Amino acid sequence: MSSPQLPSPLPDAEHLGGAFFFTLLMSLVVTWVAKRGGFYRLPPKKSPHPLPLWQTVGVFATFLLISYLLLPLFALALAYFKTGSIIAISSFSKVWLGWIQVTAFFILLVALLFYCKCLKKEDALEVFWGGKRKQYLSTAFKDIGFGAMTWLVSYPIVVTTSLLAGFVSFQLWGVRGIEQLAVKQLLKFLDEPFLFACLALSVVLIVPFMEELLFRGFFQTWLKRFVGRGWSVAITSLLFACVHFAPSQKTGNFELILSLFVLSCYLGFIYERQRTIWAPVGLHLTFNGITIIGLLFTQ
Repeated sequence: MSSPQLPSPLPDAEHLGGAFFFTLLMSLVVTWVAKRGGFYRLPPKKSPHPLPLWQTVGVFATFLLISYLLLPLFALALAYFKTGSIIAISSFSKVWLGWIQVTAFFILLVALLFYCKCLKKEDALEVFWGGKRKQYLSTAFKDIGFGAMTWLVSYPIVVTTSLLAGFVSFQLWGVRGIEQLAVKQLLKFLDEPFLFACLALSVVLIVPFMEELLFRGFFQTWLKRFVGRGWSVAITSLLFACVHFAPSQKTGNFELILSLFVLSCYLGFIYERQRTIWAPVGLHLTFNGITIIGLLFTQ
C-alpha cells in the first residue's frame, strides 16, 4: 500500500543539528499559532455510531483479496494472452508493469466504492460524513481544503520527527535516510510522460482516498466506539504506520514508521475535528502531491 511520501532528512550529518533545531522552532511556532487560532479544538463528543465489526473486516478483506490474489491472477492472465504462456510478472516490460499498476489502482478504487455502495445508508453516512444527514459537494471541497491547509501545521512536526529519528538511527546503526519506495517507482517512468502522469495522479488522488477510507473511515470509526476518540486516533495511526513496514527499507523503517505515525495522528485528528473523511483525504493528497512536485523539480 502506498503511503504519504515524507521528506528525507538532510544527508550531511553536520547539518542535522541545525536542521533539527530550525524545524523544532518552526514546529513550536506553528503549533502555538494553530492552538491560538482554535485548530486543536474538537467538537463536542457524540455517541459513536455502532459500525459493525464485519463491515470493517470486510472492507480490509476486500482490499487484501483483490491486491494479493485477484490482481496477480489478472496480471498472469494478461501475460498469457500476450505471450501464450504464463511467465513471471517480473519479466514484464517496464511500461507493461506501469500500466498494470495504474489499472490495479482503478480496480481497487471501484471495488471499494462498490463495497461502500452496498452498506446501509446510516453506516455509509458515518464513514464518509461522520453521520451528517446533509451532505453537499461544497462541504466536501471545503474539508479537502481544510486538510490541505493542515499541511502547514503538520509538515514541520513531521520533518522534526524524521530528523530526530534519523539522528537516533545514525547513532544505533550508522545509517540514516528514508527510502521512499513509491517515489523510486515513479522515477522509473520519467521517460514515459503519459504513464508517469497517470501513476502520479493515482498516487495523489486514488491512494489517499483508499487509505483514508480504510483506516479513518472504517477502522477508526469502529474502534472509537470502544476506546474513545484519542485512543482510536493513536491506535489507528500505529496500525497505519506499521502496515507500511517494508523489509527492503531495512533500518529506514524506523524513521518512516515514526514519521508516518505522527502524520497519521494529524489525519485521524482532523477526521474527528471535521467529522468527514474528506479532511484527511485533503491532507494526505497534499503530502503526496507536494512530494511529487518536488520530485519533478529536482529531476
